[in-house]
Amino acid sequence: MATRPRSHAGGGGGQSSTRHHQRTSGGGEDLISLLPDCVLGEIVTRLPTRDGARVQVLSSRWRHAWRSSPLNLDDRFLLRGGASRVLLLCIVSHALALHRGPGRRLRLGDVYLAGNSAAYDYWLRSPALDGLRFLEIQPGQPCLVDPRTLPPLPPPALRFAPTLRVLRIGSCSLPSAAALRFPHLETLSLCGVSVSEDALHGVLAGCPALETLVLDECVGFAQVRIASPTIRTLAVSVAHSLNPMPEVTMRQVVVEDAPRLQHLAPFRHRFSGESFELRVVSAPGLRMLGCVSRTISRLELGDGATTVFKVNSCRIDHVQQGKVVSQETRSEMRAVRLGATLGTVRSLALEDVDRTDVVCNFLRCFPCLEHLYVSAGSCPDPSIQAKQGFRSGGSYDELNPIQCLELHLRKVVLNGYKGEKSDVKFAKLFVRHARVLELMTIRFRTKHFGVLSKEWIEGQQKQLHVKDRASQHAKFQFVHDFGHNYTDLPEAIHDSSRDDPFSSWFEQ
Repeated sequence: MATRPRSHAGGGGGQSSTRHHQRTSGGGEDLISLLPDCVLGEIVTRLPTRDGARVQVLSSRWRHAWRSSPLNLDDRFLLRGGASRVLLLCIVSHALALHRGPGRRLRLGDVYLAGNSAAYDYWLRSPALDGLRFLEIQPGQPCLVDPRTLPPLPPPALRFAPTLRVLRIGSCSLPSAAALRFPHLETLSLCGVSVSEDALHGVLAGCPALETLVLDECVGFAQVRIASPTIRTLAVSVAHSLNPMPEVTMRQVVVEDAPRLQHLAPFRHRFSGESFELRVVSAPGLRMLGCVSRTISRLELGDGATTVFKVNSCRIDHVQQGKVVSQETRSEMRAVRLGATLGTVRSLALEDVDRTDVVCNFLRCFPCLEHLYVSAGSCPDPSIQAKQGFRSGGSYDELNPIQCLELHLRKVVLNGYKGEKSDVKFAKLFVRHARVLELMTIRFRTKHFGVLSKEWIEGQQKQLHVKDRASQHAKFQFVHDFGHNYTDLPEAIHDSSRDDPFSSWFEQ
């Protein structure tokens, strides 16, 4: 409304408010105040925290709606409004003191980082938060100090265990109580958290409704075993190698029995140098896998590890004009044993993969694959990036065709393409043999991010022989490769509405 409505005489917003039309100072009707209290409350709850408090000045009915509606308190909206941390402390305390409605969502990250743990504990005990469903304590905040000196999770936070649906915490340590239960928890995200192996498995056992589990740079446990009839999304990353590392870090992830698991995302951060083993014993509904990289020292698929990929060291020659100009020792994942296939997987992301034969071995493991993302390398060092690119080791065996190339693969994204002969030969695998391909995105890596010239693109298309492509419906696009934002993938995974989070992460 363009004009401010008059305050309604009833104050509390009773049934009489629906019998009389309020008039604004400009003569217009205050139609919003005619809505029932339950609808007003739902509107206020969905507003950002700062705006939800501001609507109280519109009318006494809005004041009643804000104070009695489920509380949605998020310090990000307060800080965006220009509030200092001192003022933010006052705003949060005042809001909790005035609010009479139940708590729905609480996110207080920056306040806790400011060193106000005493006030934080006091807020968590507030009756205004009774029945809290969403709790976020420094969500997505990685461990920036020695993990052994992390502060504990505020004890009052555990009082919400019976009602929580979403719990996202970062940079703290979890208690060792193995009997902790979250009967209604659907999403658990731990970022930079220290937790013992017994405590972690105890918490997982106490979450019978868990659907999403994110373990991002956590420490204190060597192994994670997943046996859950409800979990749909699992994302794990190893602890940041630049931080002071404790003795116990994650070394193995085992998916023992996860009948409803659809998204399995072993991802890594930009400077992570640690590695772990990944075993997928039983995940009959798996649809998305990645990012598979050198961070996974050993990948086992199938009961009895009938398919095994392992990272090995090899020497790479860098050739220019037919001469070896430099040599590099690189670790790369190679197939050790091929047996089990996962016919349910539709989306696969591979990093540090630059050879034709390596890609072909992966494709044979996923016969119904539809979307493939391949990155030749993801090292942040520009001097190393300049050497990275696709190689054409091995070739496609047409007498032993790959099922997904023949029948299913519709989308391919290549990251780290440099336009050299080896890159062209690698890309031809899909141009010549992907018979139902619809879109191939080639992301060109260069130090200069100007507009790709029409002549350069036409030259690449000519070298790729796109006119002789196996799929006449395929389209090819060339874009700049700006690299990945390694902090975004966990957020994409949290969005369960995305069937393929790589589509936004790899192609940004």
